[in-house]
Amino acid sequence: MTEEEVDFLMSGGFEKAPKEQLEALLFAQHYAETKGNPDPATSKKLLDTYGKERVNNIMSHILIIMLTNLHGNTIEALKLRLQGKGIEGSSFWQELIVTVNFFKVMPVILYNIIKYKLSKTKKDRNTVGFNHLEMA
Repeated sequence: MTEEEVDFLMSGGFEKAPKEQLEALLFAQHYAETKGNPDPATSKKLLDTYGKERVNNIMSHILIIMLTNLHGNTIEALKLRLQGKGIEGSSFWQELIVTVNFFKVMPVILYNIIKYKLSKTKKDRNTVGFNHLEMA
């Protein structure tokens, strides 16, 4: 994707998205809006459109984006709390634990992503997947 396409997508529009990526973008939006509980028909459509290996890659990206967004929001809440502007519905301990765990877990996640990307064969890559998206 070009920088212009990324900027446009970040503004919330899909009109200029490459046609071959549109289904994945719509699924990612749906996945986020349903808090990780996509409609089975939508999941099946994604699988039918891209196949198992590409869906695994798409899901990896979606989950990393959601995870880093959650951690970023929590770290920001901790920062605001330390400035005396706590976030309603959150607690200091929750924010602190999530922040500490982020720095403990992220290296493991990055290691596994790199390991997956460096897998030499499709068979190796298909040993890890998002089987919950497979529909009968």
